[in-house]
Amino acid sequence: MPCRLLTILALLCAAVLLGACAASAPKPAAPKLSGGLLVLRLEGRFDAPSALAIDIASAGGDSTFFSGKLQRNVPGLYADYLVALALPARAYRITALRESADAGEPMLLLDVPLTVRDGAPDYLGRLVVKAQAGGGGGGVRIEDQYDEDTLLFRTSLAELRTAAIGRAVLSAQALARATRPASAAGAGAMQLGAIGDAGALLAPTSREPFARFLRLKPPRAFAISDNGAHGFASGPQSVERSLRACADRAKASGCRLFAVDDTLIAQDSCGAVMQAGSTGPNMKAGCKPSIKKQP
Repeated sequence: MPCRLLTILALLCAAVLLGACAASAPKPAAPKLSGGLLVLRLEGRFDAPSALAIDIASAGGDSTFFSGKLQRNVPGLYADYLVALALPARAYRITALRESADAGEPMLLLDVPLTVRDGAPDYLGRLVVKAQAGGGGGGVRIEDQYDEDTLLFRTSLAELRTAAIGRAVLSAQALARATRPASAAGAGAMQLGAIGDAGALLAPTSREPFARFLRLKPPRAFAISDNGAHGFASGPQSVERSLRACADRAKASGCRLFAVDDTLIAQDSCGAVMQAGSTGPNMKAGCKPSIKKQP
């Protein structure tokens, strides 16, 4: 009996000692957040890619890439992507912008210095790339939209909800030297002049209205439906107005963009569509309902 009592006492003492050690052990340090937060915005694209990637090179010559998924999209106006750069503190250069990490030809060639500081991540700004007719790259600029953009990052990334976010906007002077490879082209678009008389692709009832559309000055847009309905408009909000006019005529059939300014929108393009409903036509982003986008 005394032996059993001594054994129980020994076990109790061991448990107390282990608990004291666990209580005094230091808690694991919270993971350190460092790197940069960059918003990529494409303007004027009707077929926004699902993701964008940027190439990063270190001073030692090592290179890597970071990608960001499409976060919000207003077809024909803008598409935003959030890119979080998880990098050690040192100097880097942003060298290219691509439509995907494995894309052979970059959208833009860049040479923008980037210094990552030790500690909380820095907001690097909003890199805006404006498309031109036919999907080509137009102007490139950097915007400081700290309040709006950091709110997007905090909403999307749980680890940033309560983190301090610095401010180190990229050099506008360095961005001014950005160049676009001549072979790069926007997806889902063709120049009107490259295919001759685009009216031949339309239903007979839409050919004469399309000829009138071609005499309008940009901005302009022409929309069609599977049942032969059409709609076109020029001036402010021409995209939405043309889709709405088409949907009013098409009734049960959805409408899609056929041409914007001097650019044809490919049939399998995931651009803007208009679907008539019980409360009237509503515009939304996405592939045309009756067509599946090819992988």
